[in-house]
Amino acid sequence: MTDRVEAGSENYALLHGSGLFGGGDPITLLTRRLHLAPWAATIAILLLLDLPILLSASASNSWLTTPNRIGLAEDYGWWVLQISSIPATVYYFLWLPGGISAVLEGLLRNNAIVIPNLRGSSFSGHVQFLQSFGAGYQHWFWALVSLIGAAIFTFGIAAPAQATFKTWQTANGFIFWATILFWLAIFFMGTLSLIRAFLAIVWFNRLFREFEVDVKVLHPDGAGGLAPLGGFSVRVGYLIAVYGIAVVAAALSASYVSTGRFTGPMLTPSLTLLVIVYLVLSPIIFFAPIGAARSSMRSAKNEALLRIALQFEIDNAELQRLISSRPTRLEQALRKVQQLRAIHEMTSKFPVWPFNTQSLFRYFSAISSPFALGLLSLAIDLAIHR
Repeated sequence: MTDRVEAGSENYALLHGSGLFGGGDPITLLTRRLHLAPWAATIAILLLLDLPILLSASASNSWLTTPNRIGLAEDYGWWVLQISSIPATVYYFLWLPGGISAVLEGLLRNNAIVIPNLRGSSFSGHVQFLQSFGAGYQHWFWALVSLIGAAIFTFGIAAPAQATFKTWQTANGFIFWATILFWLAIFFMGTLSLIRAFLAIVWFNRLFREFEVDVKVLHPDGAGGLAPLGGFSVRVGYLIAVYGIAVVAAALSASYVSTGRFTGPMLTPSLTLLVIVYLVLSPIIFFAPIGAARSSMRSAKNEALLRIALQFEIDNAELQRLISSRPTRLEQALRKVQQLRAIHEMTSKFPVWPFNTQSLFRYFSAISSPFALGLLSLAIDLAIHR
């Protein structure tokens, strides 16, 4: 047991402050070098991206709506994105390296992954696993792919579409290209975040396939010591919920601007399709990181139950044989059978999901928030126009 605690401490030291997940792109490297927290770096990046646009809009009098253009002040879709999905995209991009490290540190701190001793091949394999995980996560190739993909989408699709807008975004060439570069940066961070989240899911599943899981039945986290993984899924669920809220809010604002009511686009085919995609993808994104952990936990529970059941059959057969024996021997055999039944009942309550009730409640509260926003707006609309 001491060796295992030491192994967990050694692995924790390997992760803590090592930068295993803190590189791979200039934005992450810079914020790490400046020792900026994700929230502080998010504010700094948004100010850097937004200030040229806002100053240019002021210089060109593009804030107010004219007969020819919608002004920045009344471009509600832009402001909805500015307070919802855009800061969420930047924040989660910056949070993801620390979030992955926190999961691994939590699992190691709880000794949820079996590492027999510091000198054995299992420990060396675990160190190598962590190093491979970090190297694969922050490989420069993913940043390059993300930049190319974001550039193709921005300059091939977004820029031509934006050029047709009768809004402040096309008031002059500087504002136009400033907003284009703004979206290029956001698309880059969003694309790279998706790639890295997928890589994290793959490596988390490999972790539970390649190493034995030790479920701590009475662990205070209520998830057998594996709650850090469930917490990661909940955090990702928050991001999906923010995107859902942004879609609903943008649709509501567009409806209000065009019709004066919130009910216009609520039943359009495109919004209906987005709702279906949201309902399908949200559970997948939540459960994907914890799938292998769940399988390992269930296998560990079933193996324990099987051992108890086999021993129970042996001892129960012995009890039947001792029915006519001395009362003391019969009582001893009966006590063991009863103890086995108690152990079986206790083992059957072992957790098989790496999250607790609180995490599950937070997840369902998050993913239901876009629908709550839509229902609230409809209720307000009905109350006003009743």
